[in-house]
Amino acid sequence: PVSSVMKTAIALSGDTPARKVFLSSIALFSSLVVLRTLVAVNNIKGGSIRTITNTSNIQISNYKDGPTAEGHHLKLAWLMSFPNSGTSYTLKLVRHASKLATATNYCGKPRHHITVPVFDTNGVGPNILDEKERELPLDYILTKTHCAGKCNDFCPPSKYIVTAEKFQTECLAQCYTVPGPHDTRKEMKRGYNASLIGKAIHMFRDPYDNILSRFHLHTKSSLKYGRDDMNNYTSDVEGFQAFCNAQNAHWVEEEAQIFSEAITVAADGVPCHADFFRYVQWHNHAFEITRNLSIPTYILHYGDYQDDFEGTLASVLSFLELRHVSNDLPSFHWSNYTSYYTDSQRRAIVAYVKELASPDTWNELLRYGFH
Repeated sequence: PVSSVMKTAIALSGDTPARKVFLSSIALFSSLVVLRTLVAVNNIKGGSIRTITNTSNIQISNYKDGPTAEGHHLKLAWLMSFPNSGTSYTLKLVRHASKLATATNYCGKPRHHITVPVFDTNGVGPNILDEKERELPLDYILTKTHCAGKCNDFCPPSKYIVTAEKFQTECLAQCYTVPGPHDTRKEMKRGYNASLIGKAIHMFRDPYDNILSRFHLHTKSSLKYGRDDMNNYTSDVEGFQAFCNAQNAHWVEEEAQIFSEAITVAADGVPCHADFFRYVQWHNHAFEITRNLSIPTYILHYGDYQDDFEGTLASVLSFLELRHVSNDLPSFHWSNYTSYYTDSQRRAIVAYVKELASPDTWNELLRYGFH
């Protein structure tokens, strides 16, 4: 059963251009589990979602035993990206151009392989991500993290609405493996200390293309792993629209209990509106976390590679304090999926995103026709 605590979690005031979006206590009860997500929101122009006023003082108990920056000249440069934003390509490009290793918060593929941590101390910290044995950089190692609130299926709102504290916890979470039965490896998770972070690259992709790319990945993954949840959806325009219609209809009652009527109305006509919510929430949190942790941050748009490949690569390497030593680079392939949306849908998406986006997030979306 769904608790009445979840009702009316977002309130908007329209008396000024600055609107309040207030996410109050969200609790989903089952017979055995109580899940509670607490979200507090500031006064911000455009009705933007912000989940905590200051995250710099967040204390996460299991992080205190991890290695700190003391004794480590090498620091992490987070590659923070909402999934399917160009993460894998950017990591590969940096590896090839510099001939040095990159890292990841995740266990990678094949699943259950032995993970090799970047830092020696207790094995705590991200894992080396490399298809070859490359040397580590001297100063900053580019490190993949998707943080939280990114599920890519018919997941309920209680799963993807996250606080900034939860977002930061997942940004700092490392997957690692330990021996399991019958020569297998068991995946585990632990946190590492934020003092290991030296810089961050905050990656954007055109939201129209990003959401469509996630749909394509979902269909390919379902086929690859023998799941039947996507059998009814082709990878073309018709399949995408059918998938979004099904996703929009899946959690209608739960969304009505969580979101205010104003947000529910704004979502009308937005294909896959839950994924656009996740996209905006993710970028809002990314700005919040890097600001409150005082991390020097480079904003990278996937489309920058298309506009000026050499200049973008040079800027990325310069930010990471890496030298360009090889021109054996992976080719860049550009896809534009704007045609998958109707004109009315694009207008609805712009209005919906404007209700949710922080000023920082909205400013980065202007280049994609969000006015």
